Amino acid sequence: MSVETKFRELDEWSSLIALSVIAMVDEVYGITINGEDIRNSQTIGDLFNRIKNK
Repeated sequence: MSVETKFRELDEWSSLIALSVIAMVDEVYGITINGEDIRNSQTIGDLFNRIKNK
């Protein structure tokens, strides 16, 4: 897995995992992301950059 990994193509990816990521980012980093942030991200790197820029 790398920053270029398209996370939605992973077998493990589901809407429940998306909700878990949203909750984890809020709990660990105190940053609020939403489903749109995830939908607009293609790769792990994209999602990381969205979180970093909030």
